[in-house]
Amino acid sequence: MTDKRDEASVIGQGAELLERMTDAFIALDRDWRIVYLNTAARTVGEPLGSDVIGRSHWEQWPSTVGTELERQYRHAMETQKPVHFEHHYIVPGRDYWHSIHAYPDANGLSIFFRDVTEQKRTDDLARLLANASARFVSTLDQRDMLRVVAEMALPLVGDWACVYLVDDTFHVTHVDTAAVDTRELAILRQVVAQLPVAAVDRMLPWNRAMQRGRPVLLEQIEDGFYLALGTPELRDFVAALAPRSILCVPLMARGRTIGGITFGRSAASRPHDDQDVLAAQEVALPAGLALDTARLYEAQRQATHDAEDARKRAEDANLSKLDFLRAMSHEMRTPLNAIGGYVQLLRMGARGDLPADVTRDLDRIERNYEHVTRLINDVLHFAKLDAGRVVFEPTRVSVAQMLDELEDFVAPQMRMQGRRLEIRPCSPNVFVWADADKSRQILVNLVGNALKHTPDDTTIEVFCAGTSEADARVRICVRDDGPGISADKQERIFEPFVQVGRSLNHPVEGLGLGLAIARDLARGMGGELSVESASGGPTTFTLELKQPGNGE
Repeated sequence: MTDKRDEASVIGQGAELLERMTDAFIALDRDWRIVYLNTAARTVGEPLGSDVIGRSHWEQWPSTVGTELERQYRHAMETQKPVHFEHHYIVPGRDYWHSIHAYPDANGLSIFFRDVTEQKRTDDLARLLANASARFVSTLDQRDMLRVVAEMALPLVGDWACVYLVDDTFHVTHVDTAAVDTRELAILRQVVAQLPVAAVDRMLPWNRAMQRGRPVLLEQIEDGFYLALGTPELRDFVAALAPRSILCVPLMARGRTIGGITFGRSAASRPHDDQDVLAAQEVALPAGLALDTARLYEAQRQATHDAEDARKRAEDANLSKLDFLRAMSHEMRTPLNAIGGYVQLLRMGARGDLPADVTRDLDRIERNYEHVTRLINDVLHFAKLDAGRVVFEPTRVSVAQMLDELEDFVAPQMRMQGRRLEIRPCSPNVFVWADADKSRQILVNLVGNALKHTPDDTTIEVFCAGTSEADARVRICVRDDGPGISADKQERIFEPFVQVGRSLNHPVEGLGLGLAIARDLARGMGGELSVESASGGPTTFTLELKQPGNGE
């Protein structure tokens, strides 16, 4: 009797210990009948009553028949060796994991199990975020990135997902969808197509999440949600999708909302819970940064494309303009050449001796002929520069020789217009690396500009101001005693078609292209053209050109 009492005491102590355990415990006999459950086991899933004792395990939990769990239990019974494994239960409305340890003996099977769903979801989220980093760097295309974000968190955070980007006014700019089930994906796309482009209606949970900047969870879908959808068509498609719960999280980047993700659980799945909210936020953080990076890259790529397209159009326009000007100049030169030719014939006496007044008229005709010819040449030259069609042929050029040749080009015009030209000698040892013809053209343009703006009987000076050792440049100056140029206009005079002092009662000869052409030519040779002046004069234009380097 003492032994039986001791045995009963031990059994009682064992039962008490099992009842105090947090792990669930089930004892099965050799025929798979349930002979004992502790309190923890009775509260897993649907609460179990006393009538469960004696029932077959497979009858009590029919969803486990044919699963890995049944295979493991039968293997333990047959081999009389313990088994340890994890099992994923998916039943209507529930989705959970158990860590199971089954120990066989001659009487049956003792099973200890623990709910590890939370740990499994934490581990799955960690793996998801680790994989997300690799997937996010796999593309910078915004549409591809949307697809990656839509798919990456399924089925961990939902059975389907919709990802959308919005602009600063909460208008949807891009959207993509994903779903575990292809039927649900087709319905979800219809839902998205029915949604308004302006995501401003706060009655809709996804809009509310974006505007508040924090998650919105609908644990149960009630009638008020469907009423907020607005149109009957949208309500019908959402009803066909039959969401059990909806979780919406904003996508943030650089302190602002750029969009959102809406996750949905289907009717057969478990509803979203607080852990899902945390998981969705963890997913949304890197997703927002990745999508914003893709957006910036897309904007930069588009800007580069637009700039290249604009450059190409500008080049084409310049070439078309140049072709047009060439054609027009040819058409204009033909009658001009005829005018010049007839003037020469008359001067040569082809029509007999000419009265003095006719000769004066011919002088006027010839001056205007030369003036129009210069205008045409200026326009053509500027158009070539603007189109990048001017070819520079730099060589080693003597500055002293260039100034000597300048006098031959401009002296006759200076005498005709009552001006004096003073060219100061320059050291024969000063050289520049430049295109000789274009350098001479710059100086001719500068002297011609001085002629337009200086009074009669004044002197225009041209001199070499020495070299700048800091950047190895030679400076050639053209100075006049004209009225000067105010500081606010000293840069504008280098713009095409700008003429300081032009008015109806004070016309200035030319089109205002001389200085623009001169500066473009200087810069085309790696040099610069600048001006120093003040109201009241004098004015000094300085041409800076590079000195020859080694091997030049």
